[in-house]
Amino acid sequence: MGVFNRIAVALVTPFNTLGEVDSKRLQQLVEWHIHEGIETFLLNSITAEARSLQDEELQEVISSVVSVAQGRAKVIVALDEGHVATAAQFIIDAEISGVDAILLSMPDVFLSDASGARQYVEYVVDHTNMPIILHFDGMQHSYDYDALDFLPLVELPRVSGVNVTNVDLEYVNNLVNLLPESCAFYSSDEHLLVPYMAMGFAGVFSSVANLYPKVVQQLASLAEQEDYAALRSQARTIFLLNEALSDVAGIKAALNITGISVGDVRLPLTKKPTEVTRYIKDLLEEIEADALFPTD
Repeated sequence: MGVFNRIAVALVTPFNTLGEVDSKRLQQLVEWHIHEGIETFLLNSITAEARSLQDEELQEVISSVVSVAQGRAKVIVALDEGHVATAAQFIIDAEISGVDAILLSMPDVFLSDASGARQYVEYVVDHTNMPIILHFDGMQHSYDYDALDFLPLVELPRVSGVNVTNVDLEYVNNLVNLLPESCAFYSSDEHLLVPYMAMGFAGVFSSVANLYPKVVQQLASLAEQEDYAALRSQARTIFLLNEALSDVAGIKAALNITGISVGDVRLPLTKKPTEVTRYIKDLLEEIEADALFPTD
């Protein structure tokens, strides 16, 4: 059901020492993830430092990932663009490049005008043959937007699912109960992976999977099997990882510590202070020492 099942990596964008997109390193990273069992990549998300990428750099990132994926993994590109004409051209270019689906962030019109949101999604739908996942962020949009208001959106052609983040479980439960079974549910709140999968979610966009792809896949598998005893043994570590790697600077610091070179973040983001980097290093060493996660 849906565009992907279980885990999609919200992939970081590697930069070289000059601060440029490192396409070679990016391709190596994608190849490693595929070897580790990852079947879906999300590009141009917050974790990818999307707002610091120029248009030509984003196209370079997309082309690099698609060229390696070659049908072995799906490629989803996040679109956070409220201007309809720009959004349409973005999608046309992405489809030509071989992208498999679009993660479409809802514009702020969601706050007050459901009909405007529908017209926006209809416009996007008319400009692509790709599946579309609607992204709803509770930090940006009003909880007053009733779950039922999603119905006319998910009934549009090619709208295949809804991705939610920063919303409470009650709101999520209303969505799951009110929307049709044909609508696949996803989340970017990977610390809630277990309850969400218990509610019938198809998958999670994961940033921690940049570092531990097999781990997050294993957690999803355990959740599907309802093996709560095994899940409890890893729950503490996942919460610690989510706290330590709460943003792209933390994720990149952890990758660099483990020998997967991805460079620093770009301004206006800054790399983690020395004491935070030391904490991340100690945490990773503790995780490896406890042998909680599969490494082979």
